Amino acid sequence: MWFCITLLVLGFHLTSPSRIAFQVSSNADDCFYEENAARASATFMTMRFGILKGSKNDKLAVAIHSPSGRVIKSWNATQAEHTTSVLHEFGMYAICYRRIQGSYKINVFHTVEIIPSGIAVILLYPTMTATLQKRNLAGANYTIFQTSDDEKDMQFGITEFNIESLSPSMITDRTRALLSLSVRYNSTSNVVLQVAHMTDTTQYPLKWSQFESHIENLSRREIDRDQAASGNHVYFDITESIEEAIKEGKRALTLTFHAKGGSIGLDGVGHASSSLYPRILFEEEETESLERIKYLKSRILDLRGEVSYIIQREEHSRDAAESVNSRVKWLSLFANALLMCIALIQVFYVRKILEGGY
Repeated sequence: MWFCITLLVLGFHLTSPSRIAFQVSSNADDCFYEENAARASATFMTMRFGILKGSKNDKLAVAIHSPSGRVIKSWNATQAEHTTSVLHEFGMYAICYRRIQGSYKINVFHTVEIIPSGIAVILLYPTMTATLQKRNLAGANYTIFQTSDDEKDMQFGITEFNIESLSPSMITDRTRALLSLSVRYNSTSNVVLQVAHMTDTTQYPLKWSQFESHIENLSRREIDRDQAASGNHVYFDITESIEEAIKEGKRALTLTFHAKGGSIGLDGVGHASSSLYPRILFEEEETESLERIKYLKSRILDLRGEVSYIIQREEHSRDAAESVNSRVKWLSLFANALLMCIALIQVFYVRKILEGGY
């Protein structure tokens, strides 16, 4: 059984920023790692990188990888970029650089800042995830977690959270419960994921027949719906549903997932890393002052990155100017020497003519 409730109180702070200057000298990946230890729904990573003292032909390929190996952001044949990404997974993120073309050794700098959310969090994992297929009379399949509205292969996902350890006092006017789901794939870009609250008591083994009434009343039991993009996370606010279940004294919260306009595969507890498991995050909404502080700090990070980049470009421009000045100086010396030689030749030539005439 996969069940865990963790209470974390996260102070509003910034993790120690990373500022690194290094060389990329081959076609192999040079990777650096940043840890996201804040278990919140919104953790931001601000990153800036650029080539130092390089030529216009120097190009890099850069990618940010999540702990599960997904590519969050990537650039190809670039010299400098700045981005802010939302981190949904917990663990180590890899930032990898590769030389594409140009100098054999390319000098690079990067700065990374991770801004965790400054709120209290209760983290809840499911006891199970499964898939029920209409044509499968044997019961639920616990090895997959997917949904489809195809008439020939009608199926939906189901998950259950143990909530008997929660009390109504945990949910205040400023508390919200967010359901987080990781999307493995979707059949079309327009497919929509629908979440519904199964209010009836479930019995094991799970079979399609006991959910027929739930499916018929799906529109009334729907919590929310949203587009599900492959490789992304989707969030649903289920505060009212979980508050209702706690007040009724239910031991578990059962949710079903239905696709509209295609099929969707989700990461379940049986075939994914723990950072991709479905989870419920209980978060305290930030006060207006904390939101302003977060906004101010993010703007300071942007400004600091801009200043750092300007300084690096200024150094590059100064080196280029010094190189040009050096070439101009030697060219001027050569031109002056040449003019002096021509002048001396003319003097000797005129002198010879005058001497020959007398």
